[in-house]
Amino acid sequence: MLLHDENYRQLNIEDIKAALLNSKDTAAPTETELEQALGEHYQHAFNLESKHYELGAALSPAFDIFGIGRKILAAIKKFVCGFVGPGATREEIIDAVVKALASVIPSGIFDEKIVRWVVNFIVSKGIGAFCGV
Repeated sequence: MLLHDENYRQLNIEDIKAALLNSKDTAAPTETELEQALGEHYQHAFNLESKHYELGAALSPAFDIFGIGRKILAAIKKFVCGFVGPGATREEIIDAVVKALASVIPSGIFDEKIVRWVVNFIVSKGIGAFCGV
């Protein structure tokens, strides 16, 4: 799994997870806020990828930010709930969220704020409620 910053520099996954584990909690977003943030990040990453590979604006699709964000959150839920159980630690949740986003976001463009929001959203709901267990 490769993660990159906005300048396509490869990031160390273990350093990212350690920083997230040691970061202070922020307020958990609402589901709507999270879906919008995920959609906006996807669009931003897609545009960076298009620019990086010189694909041009002609290939940039119109995005339904909320729709794509909702689908990304559903993909995260499927992935996370498939790998962690009701007694999951914050570290296990972070690991699953990072892996899920790396598989969904174009070119693995990483945004620490997005991961923190997703983790805080899951933790605030409780893994059981998030996964519907």
